[in-house]
Amino acid sequence: MDGSALVLLLPLAQNNIQNGAPDGVVLLDPADGTVIDALSYEGSIDQAQIDGVPAPVSLVEGQPLSEKDNRNEVAGSICRLPDRTDTGNDETDWSLWAPTPGTENAA
Repeated sequence: MDGSALVLLLPLAQNNIQNGAPDGVVLLDPADGTVIDALSYEGSIDQAQIDGVPAPVSLVEGQPLSEKDNRNEVAGSICRLPDRTDTGNDETDWSLWAPTPGTENAA
């Protein structure tokens, strides 16, 4: 990891990022607010207001990811498959799959 990367530590062992559908995550260049990568799931987030970024940000690339586990019945993770591939279309780039912490995403 780049030594200048900002790292945010989450206080809980699980369920740190959950507040209801839709959900999303974005990686921004803090210097100019440019979106490096983004993902919106369980619906579209296309007008996110982010502190320090003057204009709304879209977390959707192409078609939004439709995968969902409404009842949390399956231990899963949203991962990019194939690993490290970004076609610019969330629906084809991301899948709900078994977690593989610390290793490559494997289908």
